[in-house]
Amino acid sequence: MTPEEFEALSSARANVELIMKTPSYETVAIPSIDFSPVPFTKTNGKAEVKKCKRGKFIDYDCVRMTVLEWLDKNRIPLGKVTLFSGPPGIGKTSVADELIARLTSGLLSDIPGRALVLAEEDSLSDTKLPRLAAMGANLHLIKGLTMAIVNDGSSEYERDLALGSDLDLIREYLTEKRDVRLVVIDPFSNYMGEANMNKEQDCRKLLMPLVRLAEEFNVAILLIGHFNKNREGDAITRQGGATALTGVPRVVWNFTKDADNETECLMASPKNPHLKSQRYRIIERDYALPDGKTTKVNVVEWLGETAKSAETNLQELNDKDRNKVRDAEQWLRENLREEELATTLIQKCKSAALCSEFTVKRAAERLKKSGLKKENRGGDWYWWWEASPNSQ
Repeated sequence: MTPEEFEALSSARANVELIMKTPSYETVAIPSIDFSPVPFTKTNGKAEVKKCKRGKFIDYDCVRMTVLEWLDKNRIPLGKVTLFSGPPGIGKTSVADELIARLTSGLLSDIPGRALVLAEEDSLSDTKLPRLAAMGANLHLIKGLTMAIVNDGSSEYERDLALGSDLDLIREYLTEKRDVRLVVIDPFSNYMGEANMNKEQDCRKLLMPLVRLAEEFNVAILLIGHFNKNREGDAITRQGGATALTGVPRVVWNFTKDADNETECLMASPKNPHLKSQRYRIIERDYALPDGKTTKVNVVEWLGETAKSAETNLQELNDKDRNKVRDAEQWLRENLREEELATTLIQKCKSAALCSEFTVKRAAERLKKSGLKKENRGGDWYWWWEASPNSQ
């Protein structure tokens, strides 16, 4: 850089202010530096403009400190991202719908709030709407975002939503409806587009804009995810995908069976242990539709707080699970004497060992090392021992 160029850059840096918005939503003027583009000449003699950048700096003493606000006290914070994680069928979506119902009916505050929902797994007409209505939701305050409509200049078409390219659609709605207090994305993996949920940087590139969006509009953003297949992992690592999926959200809730009573479920936070664990049950209820017909819906019954942590409950579940697998293994060793149809054998083992089909199949997989053979014949699986199961 020539002396003249350096002098021009120094002059450009003077008397520049950066206007930024603090988390308290107050406009504060903060001194900053503007790195304006500076012309330079390459060795080939062609004059070009050098690409420059500038930093957005924050003076910490200009930011007003605040307390954390809650949409649902000690469960779902406002202006933050929250994750619900658990196996399928445990009631994560039902709990999210119950939250939507309380928000839109005015049970969470004096004024009912709006909810924006991205959810495609449950049928809207025969599952989600009857469930929300049975829970007392105000359906007029719930909007669903289902597809992106793209006009490329020559035609218009619909495509699946992807947070990486369609976050502006959520932003537009939040700008238009300032009383939105909750955005639900269920499940998060459906809206990742081409991003790989197992890659840390891919996940962070999707999650960090959501963090900023939640803070900008002071809304709670609720992500719903699934456990991975590693049943031996600790509570915080059970969420499928990269660690960013639990690292970025402010609050993480795990949903599991209660190890003390498997007819009940537990909502416990592995990341925020100061938040009380909640016991609940999913119950089936009849709901009368507007046309007079009756349908079955699942609703949430809250059973109170418990001191049990997510980690303790998961370890107890894992211990019980290991015992059931060992019982199924022992039963197969003692009762599989000759080639037998797998479905028949599974039913016998389920009844005798008081376990699930999944547990029997896990036991059979583990017994492959001891000589258990499996073969598919015309769609039917047969199991038999290659050698005596007790010879090894």
